[in-house]
Formats: sequence, structure tokens, C-alpha cells
Amino acid sequence: MLPCSLLHWIAYWAAGTSCGLSLKGQTYVVSLGWHINVTHYYHKIYTILVQMHATFKTMLWANQPYADDYLNSWAILNLEGIMRSIKTLPEGSGKEPKLTELAESMRNSQEALILSNLKEVSFILESPADVAIVTGEGRVEKVSRIEHA
Repeated sequence: MLPCSLLHWIAYWAAGTSCGLSLKGQTYVVSLGWHINVTHYYHKIYTILVQMHATFKTMLWANQPYADDYLNSWAILNLEGIMRSIKTLPEGSGKEPKLTELAESMRNSQEALILSNLKEVSFILESPADVAIVTGEGRVEKVSRIEHA
């Protein structure tokens, strides 16, 4: 489990929605909490997908059918569908610095724990059971360290 207090956990999840705030005729969009991390991963995944599609045009013609099969596979098409459904934070949206720091801290803790667990299994994931070993049962934000028997 990630090292955080109940108050931090509630703040992270409860503040994870976008809302409009109007002050003196000026409208601000405020998005906080988990939405910060969703937007972070959205941009990382989107950048990788764009790079993969751009690389396709420059690869050897003999390899293009294999890359085309992958880029049009069920997994990639579903990922792209999920990406289209995500409402990211607008550029320049107001973010509470302390909550942004909390979101980044939780993201870094989760990533470090998952990386540690992946190293334990030598980055070999061949089945859903292997993924469950790395992330633990249930939701991915409840990642726990792999326990040795």
C-alpha cells in the first residue's frame, strides 16, 4: 500500500473532478487530484502512439505488414477508444500546488513500486495472473510489494 494518510487519500480522490470557478467575471477551470495523473498518462500514451504511427512510415516495407497488424490490433484500437473518452485538463487550468504535489508524489510512489515488482519477475508478463502478481489484486492504485514465500 502507498504511504499516505487517510486525509491525503481522500483529497486525492475527492478533488479529482473538473469544475468551473467564477471570480469577478473571470472563469477559471480547476482540475485536481487523480485527474492530474490521468492527464499525465494520457499525454505519455498519446505521444507513444503518435511515435508508433510515425515510425510505421519509415520502416522497411517487409516489416510494415507486421506493424500494420499490431497498430490495427484489438488492443491498440481499444486503447485509442479509451484515449478518446478521456477529458484531459485544459492547458493553463488552475491547479492547487499542494494537490499537484500530492498527485505527483502518489504517481511516483506507484510507479516505483510497480517497477520494483516488475524487476522481481524480470519484466516477464505472460498472463493476467502475472499482471496480478505485479499489481496485486484489485485496483492498480492498491499496488503492494511482492512478498517472498
